[in-house]
Amino acid sequence: MSTFLYLLLVGAYITKTTSYTCPSGCDCAYYNSIHTLECNSQDLQEIPQNIPEWTTLLELDANELTELDLNFCDVCIYFEDFSFRYNRISNIIIKKNITSRYDKSRNLRCQDSTSIFPRVVNVDLKGNLIQKLPKCLWFVWPVLKILDLRENQIRSIQDLNLSGYFSSTNSMEELYLGGNRISQLIRKDLYSRTLALKRLRILDLSRNKIHTIDSGVFTFLDEIVDVNLSDNKIGFLSDFTFVTRGEKLETISLRRNYIDWISIHAFAGLPNLKRLDLSYNEISCLRPNTFSTCQVPNLNLLIPGLNFVNPELVHFHRRFKVNLSGLQYLQLRSNKWHCDCQLGDLISEQHSTSRIVQQTLLKCYTPMEYQNRSLSSTLALLNCQ
Repeated sequence: MSTFLYLLLVGAYITKTTSYTCPSGCDCAYYNSIHTLECNSQDLQEIPQNIPEWTTLLELDANELTELDLNFCDVCIYFEDFSFRYNRISNIIIKKNITSRYDKSRNLRCQDSTSIFPRVVNVDLKGNLIQKLPKCLWFVWPVLKILDLRENQIRSIQDLNLSGYFSSTNSMEELYLGGNRISQLIRKDLYSRTLALKRLRILDLSRNKIHTIDSGVFTFLDEIVDVNLSDNKIGFLSDFTFVTRGEKLETISLRRNYIDWISIHAFAGLPNLKRLDLSYNEISCLRPNTFSTCQVPNLNLLIPGLNFVNPELVHFHRRFKVNLSGLQYLQLRSNKWHCDCQLGDLISEQHSTSRIVQQTLLKCYTPMEYQNRSLSSTLALLNCQ
């Protein structure tokens, strides 16, 4: 009898812990330790109730959510992946008992905070109406690694509240901000020792409206390897634009901007740079060793009062040198190349190391008699020594 009762109790326990009702209109699936709840395209205006507590992946894409209240499931501690893409979310609500204050050292601290989702590593909020992230949000996602905020309404990186109060677990590795409304990268955006992005490896800032990047703005992104600034409105690069303390940056994309002037130290401090994309800009000439532009900038066309080298960053001249010997991929097509022997020096130098990608697609823009002629054939006609 005791054996029978034992088996009966075990069976009842298993039934209790494995039989859950999937919310109406949603699909539940199990893949080993991955338990998904998929409620996409259901015209939902709020997150369903009674979410199974074992859920690890929650998808509510293409619904009608206008706010994301992170109090929707107090017992769900196994979440690892959230996807709320293409809703109308403009507001994110965290626990009401989380407050913030400035302590005596002026470092913002979050009080009474608990880890609401201690296992969440990936949050996808692409295609919403988010302008700002709430303070203390990083305490409820303490191990977050990937955050996708593409195609929202963010105007400044400061609106993400990334610095000044972040916990000791700086876990973020990938941050996607493409397709927002960011217009400039100024030092106080990212230049902070208390920044929450010290482990960040990938930063996507493509398809914004960025026209200005301060010198040294990426300094404290110690682990950064990939920066995407394509499809912006950048017109110039000042000294030490991409300097980081870790010097691990490998890929920079500046494709489809308006760059016509690059300072001689713009690419200083990049000994591990492997891929550089400068295609679809307005560059007419580059120096072979520094990839700075040959011409003197027209100061009247740049922002009045702009200091190309911030006085606070003068020490960078002593520490960071231009060393691009590791570069393997260089994309230069569709610029306004002025075909002369000076440009020939650049092509010869890069050709010897097979760096330039699609070299046959490079065409002259000036002089007029060579316009749209391939750069290689023009240089042959010039008979440069």
